[in-house]
Amino acid sequence: MFALIFLFLLVILISFFLAIYSMHDFEIKPNLKLEYGTFLIKNPTNLNPDTLTPLLADLAKANLLISFERLFKGHEGVLVVYGPKNILLRYQNQFNFLELEDYTGIDLNHIAIWEVEVHDKPNFRDKFPDLLPDEQIWFQIILRINKKDLSFFPTRIRVVLTSQDESRLKELTKDFQEKYKLILPKIPQPYSKSQMFEFYKKRSFIKEGGGDINLAIEDILNLWLFF
Repeated sequence: MFALIFLFLLVILISFFLAIYSMHDFEIKPNLKLEYGTFLIKNPTNLNPDTLTPLLADLAKANLLISFERLFKGHEGVLVVYGPKNILLRYQNQFNFLELEDYTGIDLNHIAIWEVEVHDKPNFRDKFPDLLPDEQIWFQIILRINKKDLSFFPTRIRVVLTSQDESRLKELTKDFQEKYKLILPKIPQPYSKSQMFEFYKKRSFIKEGGGDINLAIEDILNLWLFF
């Protein structure tokens, strides 16, 4: 009897430590000691590997995150970057940044959200959904930067789709996912819509069992500037 109780407690203890270990450092957040901002890029023609590399090198000195975002409403689209103000504003002359208010205030009942398996490198140029004037698609490309290697960057991509019409939202989501083969990662575990949206708003980088997906600057630009 004592042996059974001991074995039961041992299993619980091991399960507890495995759960703690599996969650350890799986979410990496922007540095809260710095002031972050969301900026519209008014001069996107200057975006290329030569202009982006110095910015990423500055971020790498402190192992910081940056989020490149593309926002569509109807047939209109803009390029946005979210990052530490003190670094981004050093590049004001190149990219002509305009600071924006937070745009993520939206009813969760009107969105679909998931992550892209970026190693598939989906081609967004083809068959992009035909959005109605009040419908939106947001792309978020988060880079985790460190100073050891500036040739490849661990990357995560999230997609948010919004529509006031529930049936239309389901139709667009199904159509979009089927065309681009986008799936929600299963590691460390599937997340609820509210959890995923919190990750989006916080620009968190989610580590998946140590298997980071690395992309070169050219790949990142191709995904961000897909037309």
